[in-house]
Amino acid sequence: MICPIFAAKKLSNTIKIGTNKVPERLFEMESIFKNPEIINTESSNLSIVLLQNKKLDIALVPLEEVPVALDKKLVIAGLSERKEPSYRLLINKRFFQKKAVFKLEKNLKVVTDTQLAGLQLQHFRSDLSISIQTQTIESLHALLAAGTCAALLLSADKIEVKPEIWQDFHSLFLNPREFITAPGQGVLAYLARREDTPIRRELLQLHRPASAEITNIERKILKLQPDYQDFLTGAFGKKDDAGNYHLWAVQADPPKKTCRHFQVSSSTTVELAEKVVAGLNASETT
Repeated sequence: MICPIFAAKKLSNTIKIGTNKVPERLFEMESIFKNPEIINTESSNLSIVLLQNKKLDIALVPLEEVPVALDKKLVIAGLSERKEPSYRLLINKRFFQKKAVFKLEKNLKVVTDTQLAGLQLQHFRSDLSISIQTQTIESLHALLAAGTCAALLLSADKIEVKPEIWQDFHSLFLNPREFITAPGQGVLAYLARREDTPIRRELLQLHRPASAEITNIERKILKLQPDYQDFLTGAFGKKDDAGNYHLWAVQADPPKKTCRHFQVSSSTTVELAEKVVAGLNASETT
């Protein structure tokens, strides 16, 4: 949740912004900070560590990669507008099977960079071998092009960084209502130190309350599970034009390679996350 600002201090001249992405959000930040220094980091975790150690002033991090138990010295100072989150399955055409589920032949290897995505794919296709690899987009592209794996399973935002390099592969969109994304996916978080009130005040110009309204519920689902680290939980929420809220959730158990699903709709956000957790716990493994 967004932390309130109580005081103000003088803003330094040069603002150091760390990120392992190069999204269009950087241009928005350049509009409110004069001549910011953009520092490319190897990972979101490194950006957060550098922010903690005062090597950065702002960390620009995908919300799904922000720890639920964030260091008390840090705050989420703002959230970007949400892009529709989803996964894409990129298939080497040598292994494409038009009539098969997920368009893949049997007993093939699929590489993904998140365990949640891999377990959901195995839920539908237990014959597939899943490999979790956190490499650069270029390295993953090379694996697929060489046929080392039959397909890549990645979030849409990672693919859209360099959409032109995937043109030679078959691309399959996975609906987030059925293939559920990580809580907060599709939103970028602007992290700052709690003490840096001038920076936090400026970042509020970029904050989108509509993003917070839904993602706060998704992330609360994790907070309500004391053993959430033993499970992998996905949650995707939408608010319709009538003002009603809809949540789709999945809980995967890695040792058992099973998934529980739950869906709920409500006219209010009150106790909505609690309903999802209760529903997941009561659901049969499917």
